[in-house]
Parts: sequence; structure tokens; C-alpha cells
Amino acid sequence: MSKEKANNTFRNQLWRHFRIDLNLHVMRHLAGKIILDQDPSAMELVRILLDHRRIETTQSYYAEVNAIIAQHRYLHLLERSQRSVLAKVNFNIVEDHACRNTG
Repeated sequence: MSKEKANNTFRNQLWRHFRIDLNLHVMRHLAGKIILDQDPSAMELVRILLDHRRIETTQSYYAEVNAIIAQHRYLHLLERSQRSVLAKVNFNIVEDHACRNTG
């Protein structure tokens, strides 16, 4: 079976059974990400799994993925912190009748 046919079959089955649209390339890297999340020292295992010739290829890809994840996590924490602070603030907004235009 060709790579293209295998990829199409995989995508069709995944969509039919789970309504998820992922291809084999994404799944390969997802497997690598899962391994590294469990054991960050397993970079060589991931290199072999993904059939990268050089460890630097694997390292650079996962450094980029981890940077994106770190940015998302930071934004989530920042938003949560903002909500927490705003929940504690009493803005005490009172209309100043003296400044109101009565004319």
C-alpha cells in the first residue's frame, strides 16, 4: 500500500469512527510529544521512532512545539490571574451628581 493510500485510509477511518481529522504525519509527531511529555530524556527514542537521521532534527521540532505550548499555557495562566484579580476589586463606581449636566 502506498503512503498516500495508507494516509487516506487512516484519515477516513479516524473520521468515520471518531470525527477526528488527523493524518499519519501528525500522529507520528503526537506519539513523539506524548513520549517526551512522559520522559523528556527520551529524545533518542523519539528520533528513532520518527526515523530522523539527526537528533538535532528531533530536538528542533520539539523545541518549537514546546515553545508554542508554553505560550498557550502562559496566556491561560495570565487570563486566570486577571480574572482572579478583577474578582477581588471593587471599582466603587458612583455617579457624581455635581458633574452631571443639568441644563
